[in-house]
Amino acid sequence: MPEQPDDIAGRWEAGERFFSFNTSGSTGAPKTIQHTRALLEWSALQTGKAIQVRQHDHQLICLPLDKTAGFMQVVRSLVWKIPMTIVAPSADPISGLPAEHPFTVVSLTPMQLSAVMHTDTGRDRLRRFRVILIGGEAVQADLESTCLDAGVDFLHTYGMTETASHIALRRAGTAGFRLLDGVQIQVNEADGHLAIALEDFPEMGWLHTRDLAERLPDGTFRLIGRLDNAINSGGVKIIPEPVESALAESGLLPGRSLALIGMPDAQFGQRCVLAVSGEPSQPDWSALRAVCEKVQRYSTPRAVFFLAEWPVSDNGKLLRREILAILASGMAIESAERS
Repeated sequence: MPEQPDDIAGRWEAGERFFSFNTSGSTGAPKTIQHTRALLEWSALQTGKAIQVRQHDHQLICLPLDKTAGFMQVVRSLVWKIPMTIVAPSADPISGLPAEHPFTVVSLTPMQLSAVMHTDTGRDRLRRFRVILIGGEAVQADLESTCLDAGVDFLHTYGMTETASHIALRRAGTAGFRLLDGVQIQVNEADGHLAIALEDFPEMGWLHTRDLAERLPDGTFRLIGRLDNAINSGGVKIIPEPVESALAESGLLPGRSLALIGMPDAQFGQRCVLAVSGEPSQPDWSALRAVCEKVQRYSTPRAVFFLAEWPVSDNGKLLRREILAILASGMAIESAERS
């Protein structure tokens, strides 16, 4: 895949019909997917319609161009016929912008959003954008609350490499993702996984994801977690994402990244443990249990591990397999066992 905007634009303007994309490999082996020009154009048009793109919009691109997210930002600018400015990807691509910057549309990862929101300058610069798209990973409740309190509105995007880009958007402060035009979904009754179909591309069939979802009464859908992350402990299936969100929102581990992980266990198959970023501290087991059990029974971790480094991909996705490898190798800073 090209890494320079001129390469992408040149291929697009030359009428190239097929484009290849690599999946992230955050939950499985990376694979290459080929999409038609028609699908990429359709995707850009649907996103443009959803955000009501305007002639005077100017897109700031600060995601890697060799990933689907950055590549599709270039395609959107070309399809929307609006100017784009590309800067090198960084943890905080916003705080260094001029106070009166001209940009109106930007896409960020939750990790970038968090870094930007930690500075007054970043928050000020971010408020100047008309549309802020956040994607690639879940947005933690405390970060979302911080944004809303600071007057920073955003649209949380949902999509995947297999769909080229967004198929649904969720406005900050709301529960559900609203489908873009021309998108259909199904929620499997057996295991709750989400399947997606694009009306204009019937040849693609139903795309079965590994995401767990539920439909909401207003016609939107809520993401619960991923089948790949489920922990099977003694025959009880535990979905870590809702528990992690509750822990993050509880304030028990302020400023820490955390992940509920299933470690191999001879008796139960897997046991729940909690990985936490940063220096060791003594867990409040009683409070921890109260938060976890309110979300799901038997989800209280048997141990807490502290990690000096927090493994994420270059687009901000948590690498759970790497955390498990760190724990299995005994490289955590320190652990605390629940009695």
